[in-house]
Amino acid sequence: EAMVRQGGLVVREPDGREWLATDMIIASSLDGLEPFDYVLITLKSHQIADIAHQVNAICKEDGVIVTFQNGLPWWFFLKYNGPLAGTRLQTVDPTMACDAIDVSRVIGSVCFVATAISTPGKLDITVLDHFSAGELDGSDTPRFKALCELFAGAGLRMDATSNIRDEVIRKMLINVTFNPIGAFTSGTVGEIMDFEPTRALSLKASEEVLAIASSIGIVIPHDVARQKLMLAAQIAGGFKTSMAQDREANKLLEASLLTGLIEVAQLTGTSVPFLTAFGAMLELINSRTLAASV
Repeated sequence: EAMVRQGGLVVREPDGREWLATDMIIASSLDGLEPFDYVLITLKSHQIADIAHQVNAICKEDGVIVTFQNGLPWWFFLKYNGPLAGTRLQTVDPTMACDAIDVSRVIGSVCFVATAISTPGKLDITVLDHFSAGELDGSDTPRFKALCELFAGAGLRMDATSNIRDEVIRKMLINVTFNPIGAFTSGTVGEIMDFEPTRALSLKASEEVLAIASSIGIVIPHDVARQKLMLAAQIAGGFKTSMAQDREANKLLEASLLTGLIEVAQLTGTSVPFLTAFGAMLELINSRTLAASV
């Protein structure tokens, strides 16, 4: 933060171009900020509870909150008509802190982007593919159209969807395979897919994601999982996932990426031995990280 305050943020795009971002508001707290038209929450899932009670206050009267978390978001079963409608996932939001966020303001989004902080004050964007977003109830609203236009105006592809939950699951096919395995092995996406045993493990885990999705009424063809993993390896083969980067930096891992899915599996009676094993190992790593920080 100090480096960015002093000299701005250097952004390196996938084609190697660099530019300096200086027109920013940098704050260590949300207190005292003027209200915004759009508030984008790009924190990891386990970090949202710390700011949930302040988010509404920095929205204008008709302000919109856009979420970009990996894993099942806290709102997944809200404004939803399928199985488990209204369920609040304890593993995703243990203290129910996200109850403080006005769900009527929320637009869900999924990003297919890969970044890394190469040095303090420098952000490397290695993959900038697209974003998918939609209203939680699938409606087509003026505020959602305006959001898509804002992204387009910034040169960013925002795909509109009437079923954001499908997009969340499709992203999780990538997240719950490459992220944990990357954290355990420090391997790149390409290495994980090139090595037959970890490729097979990735496919097994993705099949469990599809089984969970089917149990709550979201049906995605099985060949989509393989296609998603192969495409990710092509686009981001030399990239280490965010979880692998966090492991190397001794940061807490985003275990809720898996624990939310596992909780849904338990609620629906779906067997997920591979995801359960991944989740247990992530929790152990996090417990060791916390113990070392005391």
